Amino acid sequence: MSSTSIKFAPLCSLATLLVASPSLAQNKVTTIRGAFTETHTRLECDCNPVVWTQNFVITLSGKNHIREQWDGRNNNNLTRSAQHESDLGEARGSAIWRVAGPNKLERTVVFRQHIQRMTITTAGSQCTLDVRFTLKPGFADMYVPRADTGEWTHFSLPRTLQTSCEIF
Repeated sequence: MSSTSIKFAPLCSLATLLVASPSLAQNKVTTIRGAFTETHTRLECDCNPVVWTQNFVITLSGKNHIREQWDGRNNNNLTRSAQHESDLGEARGSAIWRVAGPNKLERTVVFRQHIQRMTITTAGSQCTLDVRFTLKPGFADMYVPRADTGEWTHFSLPRTLQTSCEIF
């Protein structure tokens, strides 16, 4: 097995979970739709918590290609959307998708003071989503741009309220 085959084997294994024949896995297009709701608070004021609902669709195709579509809305009616494409294991900015173990696909985004990990676990044609936020060592909060003004601001670490996931 060449090193190229080893690199692509994890995604082919993930795609194989969704089809009967491993030979079809490389040609199979798999789409996963999910959402999570998280809350955090701006620390510089006595503000109400911010609640964001993030919706995503990822499409797995070829040997290791991932296409992401994101849209989010918060309780202040701010919205944002994005689309990205990359290959499994290839960093796209601060985000990277990888196989995290049997039946698990993980997206890790490294921010200045915290890390977001989104893990999709598959079981046949079903999936579950786990979203976790952790602070980097030495930090007590997250420091990110505000969605409305772009001003860098301190926030509490987000807490995930709910998740959903489906394969189609």
